[in-house]
Amino acid sequence: MLGSLRKNASSWLIKTILILIVIVFVLWGGYSYQERRKSHLVRIDDVYITWQQYAKAYEQLRDFYRRQLGKDFSEEMLSKFNVKQQALDLLIDRVLLLKKASELGISISPAELQETIKAIPAFQTNGQFDLRRYQLILQQNRMTPEIFEQELAQTLTLKKLEDLVVRQVTVSDKEVIDYVRMLKTDKQFLCIDVPWAKYESGISITDENLKAYYAAHEKLYEEPEKRKIAYVLFPLSDFAKNVSITDDELKNYYEEHRKDYHQDKAVHARHVLFRVDPDAPSEQVEAVRKKAQEILNLAKAGQDFATLAKNYSEDPGTAMNGGDLGYITESQVIKEFADAAFAMKAGEISDLVQTPFGFHIIKVEDVRPERDLPFDDVKNNIKEKLTEIKARDEAYSKAKEFADAAFAAKDIMQSAAKRGLVLVDVNEWLSVSQPLPAFPENTEVVKKLFELPDKGVSDVLEVKNGFIVAQVKAIQPPRIPGLDEIKDRVEKDYRREKAEEQALKEASSFLERARNAGSLEKVAAEINIKAEKSPFLNRLKPDIGFGVWGDELERLMDLTEAVPFTEKPIKGMTGYKVCQWIDVKMPDEKVVEDEAKRFKPMLVEQLTRSYWDGWRKSLRSLSRVEVLQEL
Repeated sequence: MLGSLRKNASSWLIKTILILIVIVFVLWGGYSYQERRKSHLVRIDDVYITWQQYAKAYEQLRDFYRRQLGKDFSEEMLSKFNVKQQALDLLIDRVLLLKKASELGISISPAELQETIKAIPAFQTNGQFDLRRYQLILQQNRMTPEIFEQELAQTLTLKKLEDLVVRQVTVSDKEVIDYVRMLKTDKQFLCIDVPWAKYESGISITDENLKAYYAAHEKLYEEPEKRKIAYVLFPLSDFAKNVSITDDELKNYYEEHRKDYHQDKAVHARHVLFRVDPDAPSEQVEAVRKKAQEILNLAKAGQDFATLAKNYSEDPGTAMNGGDLGYITESQVIKEFADAAFAMKAGEISDLVQTPFGFHIIKVEDVRPERDLPFDDVKNNIKEKLTEIKARDEAYSKAKEFADAAFAAKDIMQSAAKRGLVLVDVNEWLSVSQPLPAFPENTEVVKKLFELPDKGVSDVLEVKNGFIVAQVKAIQPPRIPGLDEIKDRVEKDYRREKAEEQALKEASSFLERARNAGSLEKVAAEINIKAEKSPFLNRLKPDIGFGVWGDELERLMDLTEAVPFTEKPIKGMTGYKVCQWIDVKMPDEKVVEDEAKRFKPMLVEQLTRSYWDGWRKSLRSLSRVEVLQEL
């Protein structure tokens, strides 16, 4: 167990579990007297933020965006998101909030802290707090219990402060209903499309144009830092063949993990689905119900259920398989469906069951009762698990031994040769968003390798089928390719930008004429362009074919009979649109009331977050925040 724990302490699993705790140290470290004597970046009343604290905060946010953006990550994106300022703002907020909590007498008792730590799954063995596991995980993450507990107490204190502040947020049922009504109101528009592709072929380009455009946008073409890597793999398969498992070990594991071999009651079900939207008008619901009832009558009269599902079901995932859902448990399906299916016996067919998806006809083919799987049935499965655990322990031990030797020698190739190990030389240049070619699913591995210096040797890194120890062979710093290297790309971008400018100019002219005439249709006739009606749109159902969403759709949905035109053209996926409001359909009030019940928790959450953010920002106006050095 300790071997497995030692190995997994640096794996992605425990790192993921710990991330909300670890971020405390990275983003919001303590403010000791010694730290204040370092290079000061910001002064907040009598507290200082140092460059060291800021650097840690920035790197954590940088890593966060790298994970979120994946292959789209670039230094340009960090600049766009103003990550430098975000990191500093987090640090400043932390200081101000802790100060306010102290003023209000908010703190965490030792008992509360102890209970929180005991409840963290990463520190438990078989559901119980394990002191040795706790100490080992902290050690693996370079933390002492004293520092961990101090910082966790601060984080819990801030949670208490937030809870106190947001209690003031209230939302009435009427406010929620008005909000839902706005979201579900359908509007229709008359629109003229002005595609920018219309202008691209007419854009004339000179070398001077491209040089000027490239000079102004060269950061957009920056290639990230790249590295060449070599590594030694310690595959589990090499160690698994030497593992032996006794019968006592198998039985002990079974007894300790009985809950893993418990099966809830399950039914083997088929269904025929007749789709209808939750907010469909009552006459449409009734029409679908009538059609579903006709098929239900056929099913109960003895017609083959699977054939009926193939011919009539509107569930594309199961219709071709005769509506077969396989064995399902209650937690796997929506409540209304589960209530009906789990009340039936094998061979029975339900009446119509209405869910948010529509109407279902359900047939239960078999019922599998709740049970504990016998030891003999799972013995081989347990043996595979224990074999893998022991193989991982042994593989990790050998990999760790090799990593220490390679680190001491500063040469992975020499260390591998001495031990007769195979060195894998990755010849291609890798960016941080690329996985190692043999391990596409282990994206975090390359990120770790980008934290090393040139010629640096890694610690043991976990991959899908074992562990690796790697070394950075060479580093290619970020570079901006010369214009000659990417001339086609620059030309395409330049042409697109100029085409958009011309399309916007023409669309703006059309919009001004339509506003003055009070009619887009009249202007369309004058310029011999076809104006077309949009589908009915609402804020919850953008139309993919229409190609407008986000803030642009919001601007469009703000139009009314009194204000039928936007201030400027709407930007779609392929061009600009000039639109005029022409019609509105109000939602069914019964649907609005029902939806309001579902929306209220989400709306309260949004308003709570907005209120907390505003309150947090107000603390700055009441404190002296002095930036001592620019970022």
